[in-house]
Amino acid sequence: MRFPLTAEVLVLAKNERMGSNGNAYYNLAILKDGEAGNISCTKELFESITEGTKAVLEAVYNDQYKSLQFNRVLDGASSGAGASPQPKAAKQQ
Repeated sequence: MRFPLTAEVLVLAKNERMGSNGNAYYNLAILKDGEAGNISCTKELFESITEGTKAVLEAVYNDQYKSLQFNRVLDGASSGAGASPQPKAAKQQ
């Protein structure tokens, strides 16, 4: 079973590495509520996000593999993990 979650994070850095099996693996270094950590992400998310970006990301927990992976940027701000996204306010010029 897969469980979707959301979190507003600051992306500090990105890391791509090649496994011994020849597969590419993608990670984001993130800051959330004053704590930093690394978490895996999809290739699509890795390529679409910039270091230094504050974003609301969706992650999926897969209980079969006991894994958590960010998989997309949500269009909106969130008040916390698991909250529904809210529309972004228009940027003022």
